[in-house]
Amino acid sequence: MPFFRPAALSVAYVEQLHSALSALLAKKMAFSSKHSISVNRPSNPFRAKWSAQGHMLCLGHWEISYRGIHLCLPDAVAEDHMNTRGIFSWLFPDDEEFLEGEPLDVWLLNNGNWLYDLFSEEGIPFDEQHARWFYEAVNAQDWRCGSCGGCL
Repeated sequence: MPFFRPAALSVAYVEQLHSALSALLAKKMAFSSKHSISVNRPSNPFRAKWSAQGHMLCLGHWEISYRGIHLCLPDAVAEDHMNTRGIFSWLFPDDEEFLEGEPLDVWLLNNGNWLYDLFSEEGIPFDEQHARWFYEAVNAQDWRCGSCGGCL
């Protein structure tokens, strides 16, 4: 006797299953398009880490490397958040009302000067792909004052 018998499934159950799978697929597609996920994208050569964790984020600094080589950030940005786009609320991490920061194109306009200098000093090509990789690496670790709840 087979474990799964298609004849035993009711029409209502199949419709409910189809509806749930369709909703799940729609969420996955929305997430993928929102976050520009691509299977064939080359891996990011930048690694970024904010040194502080837990409830003392404001006491950290950036540790950023390119292909394993440590980058020396300007003092003005080394110990502060990067203002990349995201939801940084520790209380409401999924609430779009708390979305803040600059998308890549605006961020580059506001940070392009020091980023260009940094890339030039380190021999990193200053092109759209490398700037995007840098932004994505930093964005994954970015934070805001109050995003950890430590000062409350």
